[in-house]
Amino acid sequence: MNDRPDSFQDAMDRLETIVARLESGDADLDAMATDVAAASELIRSLRERITATEMQLEELLGALDTPTAGTSDEDRPPVG
Repeated sequence: MNDRPDSFQDAMDRLETIVARLESGDADLDAMATDVAAASELIRSLRERITATEMQLEELLGALDTPTAGTSDEDRPPVG
């Protein structure tokens, strides 16, 4: 599926739409197969986005915990 949603929320909305359609039981077998494949791709894409975001957050938070050159812990404001 090259039709990747632009945002995380767009992907979630598409996935919810597919799940609702599958749960309704109104789709024929071919449509269900297509929906399951699309849902699988959306889930993979969402997992990749979550993992990438987690890594970015860890890097940012790690940078906050690392003193910058020329400053000591005494120069840093207290946390909490």
